[in-house]
Amino acid sequence: MSDSSSTSNGPEIKGNLTEAQKRRAIQVFQHFIGTPDTSFGAEIGRNLKLVEIAVMDSSDRSEWAVEQEGFSWNEGDGSYKPFGGKKTRDEKKKTHFSLSVKDAVARTICEIDVTRNMCNIYGTLHGGCAAYMIDPCSVSALVALGMVMGIDGTGVSQSMMIQWHKPATLGTKLKIISTTVCLDGHIRTARSELRDRVNNTLYVSATHSTINKSPPSRMKVESKL
Repeated sequence: MSDSSSTSNGPEIKGNLTEAQKRRAIQVFQHFIGTPDTSFGAEIGRNLKLVEIAVMDSSDRSEWAVEQEGFSWNEGDGSYKPFGGKKTRDEKKKTHFSLSVKDAVARTICEIDVTRNMCNIYGTLHGGCAAYMIDPCSVSALVALGMVMGIDGTGVSQSMMIQWHKPATLGTKLKIISTTVCLDGHIRTARSELRDRVNNTLYVSATHSTINKSPPSRMKVESKL
């Protein structure tokens, strides 16, 4: 597998989760992509590279570049504590800050280059391929938020609404930015955008909803699939 595959190590991923959480995110990401022998589209999915994971208070969406190295879940009082890196003036005044699943938002960024097997007869990204990539990329944001909040962020697809804005031609360097909308309850929703890594052109945008009827469960970032 090439270096651009989704098998990057946790420390190589940008963002404010711990290395253990990043490794766990990669494991879940790879699990749902599968292999060409077991899963549709895996020969393309395995080239998706998860490069950034961040979780923030929803009021701080414009400040994704935080300096903390990770978060630790406090099961007792339902909060999480940032640790590592430099602390802001407000963070120095208090050790914990409460953040409910309704207040938190996660963002992930994946990268991939458009190759011939991803294109239609016109040499542009096939619409079905775009939808295929949105599935695991959007879920990666839900899984990341679930890890921080201590719940299972996975689920099965309920709906996906996609809008194609411009064609992405063969060779385009894509970044897929996914942001959580809601993780509270059985229905989970995330938004994804396929943009150009060079000039930020928007090619595709989508809203993906999944459903998980299982009782809430704590996720252990050290566990193996």
